[in-house]
Order: sequence, then C-alpha cells, then structure tokens
Amino acid sequence: MMMTMIVPILGAVPSKFTLDSGYTEDCVNVHAVIDLDPTVGGVGRGAEVFKYKTSDDISEFQGIDFSGFPVAECKVSLVKKGKKAVMVLQSIKFVDDKKSK
Repeated sequence: MMMTMIVPILGAVPSKFTLDSGYTEDCVNVHAVIDLDPTVGGVGRGAEVFKYKTSDDISEFQGIDFSGFPVAECKVSLVKKGKKAVMVLQSIKFVDDKKSK
C-alpha cells in the first residue's frame, strides 16, 4: 500500500549493521512528525522513523537546514515483515527548498 504524506522532517541518520542472528540493516532512518490516527483514538502528533534507501544515501540530506523542521512530500509504503509492518520511505521531496530525492 503506497500513500503520500506531507510531513515535517526532524532529521536523518544512517544505519548499517548485522546482528549475530543474521539480520542486516542498511538504510537511512528518517525522523518525521506525523498526525496520530484518530480512527483508533489518536489525538495530536507523534514522531515516526521511516526506513529510506541505503546508509550511503545519507548524503542526500546534506545541506538541508533542519533547524526549522523542513516540510517534505513523502511517498511511503507499508511493508509487512512477519507479524510487524514497517513504513518504508520510497521518495522524499522537500517542499521548502525544492530539493528532490
């Protein structure tokens, strides 16, 4: 399921590791503020971490001024991993400075 969201971006950090169990992660964790789901009783906003591409793609966020929480148009898909569902950021386009990813 793919959806488009307009959200403030708090920041991004690369993540690359392998656990003893064999699980490997190689992505950029993008931190954003999203509205909580009112259909399940949510009120207000919360922080969400989205997985994005690979850890090398942190360079795409260089030069962005995060002090004012830039707003971005994000295309997000919901990916099921076993019993868990993970929101994966497919693309990001910063609205403020028109820098596309």
